[in-house]
Amino acid sequence: MVFTTLTYFVFVTVVFTIYWSIRLRTAQNIFLILASFIFYAWWDYRFISLIFLSSVVDFIVGIGLSQTEKQFTRKCLLFSSIIINLSILCIFKYFGFFLDSLIALLTFLKLPSPNCIDLQIVLPIGISFYTLQTMSYTIDVYQKKIHATSDFVAYLAYVSFFPQLVAGPIERAGNLLSQISENRTFDTAVATDGIRRILWGIAKKTIIANNISQLVDSCYAAPETVSGNALLLATFFFSIQIYCDFSGYSDIAIGTASLFGIKLMENFRYPYFSTRIDEFWRRWHISLSTWFRDYVYIPLGGNRYGLWRRQISVVAAFLLSGLWHGASWHFVVWGLICVIPLSIRRLPGMGRPSVQMDSITQHSGTRLFFSVIKVLKTYAYNCFSWIFFRAVSTEDAIRIISRIISGSPGSKPIMELTSHLHVKLLSVVAFFVIEFSNQTKLHPLERLSWPTPVRWVAYTVFLWLIISVGIKETETFIYFQF
Repeated sequence: MVFTTLTYFVFVTVVFTIYWSIRLRTAQNIFLILASFIFYAWWDYRFISLIFLSSVVDFIVGIGLSQTEKQFTRKCLLFSSIIINLSILCIFKYFGFFLDSLIALLTFLKLPSPNCIDLQIVLPIGISFYTLQTMSYTIDVYQKKIHATSDFVAYLAYVSFFPQLVAGPIERAGNLLSQISENRTFDTAVATDGIRRILWGIAKKTIIANNISQLVDSCYAAPETVSGNALLLATFFFSIQIYCDFSGYSDIAIGTASLFGIKLMENFRYPYFSTRIDEFWRRWHISLSTWFRDYVYIPLGGNRYGLWRRQISVVAAFLLSGLWHGASWHFVVWGLICVIPLSIRRLPGMGRPSVQMDSITQHSGTRLFFSVIKVLKTYAYNCFSWIFFRAVSTEDAIRIISRIISGSPGSKPIMELTSHLHVKLLSVVAFFVIEFSNQTKLHPLERLSWPTPVRWVAYTVFLWLIISVGIKETETFIYFQF
């Protein structure tokens, strides 16, 4: 059930109506679980059992952790939760990747490789997201950051909450579970803003992301036949596509949750206006970045030890983040590319500008100029890294970079690879202007202060664009594959 389909909005309308007609909190939570399971079953009912299994395991472990102070027992409970969750994730997402890598290694070493049967394992949608969410609960209970809940209904509603079930934000129990465990009241202002946010998310997905995906898909499907200029434009388009696609999903998820009196965490804060790579990662996919910070980087040592321990910790976090995104080596390479500027910045003398540069940038005009340069430099580096993210393999990514640098000609001109290119370029420019001018808001339509007639004209234009330009065919969100 894709967020941008009529089916989803009928579903949300029905769930919203019944949900607020129920007065008891536990009954509301039971209904949320039922609605969430129906939502997930729309994709594949067989994998509901995995969500239920993961929920049962971590709920029981949480109860066990709350009932003992013996450190050995607590560690055994924690490790059992981590091993079970990661085993499920590895079997369904990484089994083929590890097996292919093993066979490739044995072949390289000229050793006999096993005769393996293709198990045709289907990747359950959202498994990477809800696995991290349930694991964070167990770890937080172990670290005594939160108290274990004894309300299984509330816990299952926390894990399966449908707006963020398949692609996040990856919520923490301290935020989402605590809200589900409390009584909720309907707030008209919050719900109205939620609808505005849903509208903005749909616009980003359908008007921008879906329409520029044509050139991206055409170029990256056969990069050896496309000119370097076309690949450069496609890479630029992909940077916009993935942002509008994923942040659009997050906007719809956050907006939908607010209709039910629940506030999800922010997942994006205008990341492409960052002046440094570390700032970019504080503003991009925040729920995942903070997850790896809290549960990988800090446990490995974080900033508590020497330089090389910090470097190892941050590299490990980004390599695992790359592997989390996909069972392929080009995602691992992408994670390595992302971490290089962060590692360099941590070297002695690399973290702060020189005294001379400080004195040069004292003037406001000069400071603005250098800020723009930093933003463009950061954005360019991110575009470079996105090549490895979008390419189907590391070899293809290197081929794309080589063709861009050499300016290789292609068999087809850009205009044959996509329709209405000038309109798409104008829409991207307009989108950047809107985003730039609304950075102080959670989303551009937040608390729209225009007169009522003007507001409704704006809403009508958005809806017309979505219907006439955006919704041409059903396209799933990019992060559904993770």
